[in-house]
Amino acid sequence: MLIVTKFVSCEHITFFTMDVSFFSRTIKELILENDRVGVPRVGNFVAELMPATFSACRTMINPPYRRMSFSKGGVTVAERHLFLNKMEELSGMPPAQVAEEYDMFIKGFISNLESEKSVVLPSLGRMHATSTNEYFFVADEDLDIYPDGIGLEPVSIKAPDPDFVPVAPPEPLSEPELEVEQDKTAALDPEVTVESEVDADERPEAETKSEPELVAEPEAEPVAEPPSDPKPWNEQDSSDFEIEPSKKRVGLWVVVTIIALVMVGALLLYIFRDSEWLSPLLDKILYSKEELRILGR
Repeated sequence: MLIVTKFVSCEHITFFTMDVSFFSRTIKELILENDRVGVPRVGNFVAELMPATFSACRTMINPPYRRMSFSKGGVTVAERHLFLNKMEELSGMPPAQVAEEYDMFIKGFISNLESEKSVVLPSLGRMHATSTNEYFFVADEDLDIYPDGIGLEPVSIKAPDPDFVPVAPPEPLSEPELEVEQDKTAALDPEVTVESEVDADERPEAETKSEPELVAEPEAEPVAEPPSDPKPWNEQDSSDFEIEPSKKRVGLWVVVTIIALVMVGALLLYIFRDSEWLSPLLDKILYSKEELRILGR
């Protein structure tokens, strides 16, 4: 630890200690308000905002934070004044005294860093020097230089299942497709269709009964009474299902019979085309009188 004692030309002696803790505190106070802090004769500390990230095992989401790094390079005059003014504010010393004591402190700091290759910056991290005296900075794991992130905590999440494959919900059927599906269901199980039709027929009656009755005006025409109850749905539908298949079968047999008769007739005409009784008949059908006279028939 480097300690510098300054004697002020007064009737009493004033002691001020500029050490690594004060130096580190100055850097931290400035980095909380700025993205770049130039430290005279050392380099620049830079803070950049990092987005939220997953943990290594992908079971936690870490909140956003500010990452602090160091780059050795030139410091502008404005950055030097900003740093020394902050030291003046924290110590309460006059500017000339702050500049003089800082020069003495930073010489010892650089000498110690290059000889020991590592110096701890309290509440910030650790400065290191390579064999060629290149400086780099390693921040503490719990370094907090993001005031806007106060209260943000890591969020635990369930590990994703690698074998999970999302399945899209089934698309609703259009009206034609819905009718086709209902026809297929009716063909497979007529009883289910009959029951569904009965429910659909009874439902409007129940809804009509639940509605409040409207008071008829004096001049309103009398409402006609509903017709007598039709034949029960179960009997009516069952007879329809018995008749429709028989109609289809009868129509199919008629078509097959007609085709068979046409084929048999064509076959008979071909076989007996040269017979005595069929040949004159065919000639009258196929040829006119003038053509028969020319042919000599």
